[in-house]
Amino acid sequence: MSKCQLCDQEILNQVLKGKIVALDVGHGWNTTALFDVGAEGNGNTEQELNKATALKAAELLKTLGATVHVFEYSDPNLRLSLREKGKRAGTVMADVFVSIHHNAFNGQAQGTETCIDSEATAEDSVLAKAIQARLIEHLGFLDRGIKQQPLGVLKGCPPAIPACLTEGFFIDAARFKGVIPAEVTEAYALGLAIGIKDYLVKK
Repeated sequence: MSKCQLCDQEILNQVLKGKIVALDVGHGWNTTALFDVGAEGNGNTEQELNKATALKAAELLKTLGATVHVFEYSDPNLRLSLREKGKRAGTVMADVFVSIHHNAFNGQAQGTETCIDSEATAEDSVLAKAIQARLIEHLGFLDRGIKQQPLGVLKGCPPAIPACLTEGFFIDAARFKGVIPAEVTEAYALGLAIGIKDYLVKK
């Protein structure tokens, strides 16, 4: 992935210096006895794709000067509830919190959506719209819009921290023909990073 896609001048200017981003890797260990892989499709699990996307997005955001905390749950000794996972954004005094996910349904459904909690703030909505616009631009999938619903990980995030949850694409879609190309995950990470950047520089 070319860093110039984030705009060379902005990289030189370190436009996110001083900003703190919390990225949550959806699924993994929680308070149950089994490891939660999330959705499955085309030889991939949601959790592994969530982690790959988070790490790529973190690398790009760090290039722009941001401090990035990736919260992931592959360690069986770290078992938190969804709300406890969301609360971690407050421990690092994050400026934004984004939980990264992928959908699966029937092998035919497609599209990208960004979710906010049922009790979302106005800033949550602004963040979600900024990210959704860039995800659609870089992934190029059907725009499923902004969805509002009760989400434990977002309810746990402190109200003062803008938060949303992204569902990049359906990993079981037949269009992938058994293999999800690395460039699709890279496009997800790029759209996410630019969307977060767009929000933070205008805040």
